[in-house]
Amino acid sequence: MDTVEVNEPIVSVDQSTLRYFREHIGQVVGFLIVFAVVEGGAIAGLIINSAGTNGTGNDNTPYMVFIILPIIALAVAYGYVHQRIQDEFFRQFAVANGYTFSPHGGNFGALDGTLFHLGYDQSVGDTVSGSYLGCPIALFIYSYVTGSGKQRQVHRYTVFQLQFDTVMPELLLEKKAIFSSDSLLGQLPEHIKLEGDFNKYFSLSIKKGYEVEALEVFTPDVMAELEEQCRDFSIEIVNDHLFVYDNTTVSTKAALDSLYAVAQYFVLK
Repeated sequence: MDTVEVNEPIVSVDQSTLRYFREHIGQVVGFLIVFAVVEGGAIAGLIINSAGTNGTGNDNTPYMVFIILPIIALAVAYGYVHQRIQDEFFRQFAVANGYTFSPHGGNFGALDGTLFHLGYDQSVGDTVSGSYLGCPIALFIYSYVTGSGKQRQVHRYTVFQLQFDTVMPELLLEKKAIFSSDSLLGQLPEHIKLEGDFNKYFSLSIKKGYEVEALEVFTPDVMAELEEQCRDFSIEIVNDHLFVYDNTTVSTKAALDSLYAVAQYFVLK
């Protein structure tokens, strides 16, 4: 399983991964056998030697190792194939829209949003970059870690970054469904409640002193558009950057198209 080739348009990363396993079952089984024999032999040898040295041990332990290892091997194989197909998914999106793709992040300017200052072990994965109507854009997978031990948690986002030629009011518009341990709320000091049903879906916080500018941005027509198109995302403006956050790893064409439509909307506006 050194390479993973996908010769079809990917509509769902999960579905394509399962399809790959079905079509390459012989290769997968061979990988599991080799993994179990090599790793199982080494581990069983260590267990037997340890038992002989200490005069302890369970005679069934080596057999249990050979039962558990195929399960571990299957998880490793699935994760590897899934990641390769995820890479191809974003590469296909880049090619279809005339952008460039890198599986190892990219150099697309400062990540100055509040999301990028949370946790530790921050990393950027699959990255699509280019220009839309003269506006530099980047789409990438971002992750960070919080907690440790049993409380360790990996947070993954799909982010669209847009760069404009002017500095805008600093604000954070967060979808209320995201309220959780990785909520961005509280990162900006001032909270504003807007008219109508807008507050059912979003929480708006701004940098102190930008109240008037925020109200100028969120006119009734803009709020209506955001309720219609952006209800599943959070949005942040920092300096000349606008970030659209999806607190998942986007893995279906429908979800990616929806996120891209939001980015296009802001460029047009």
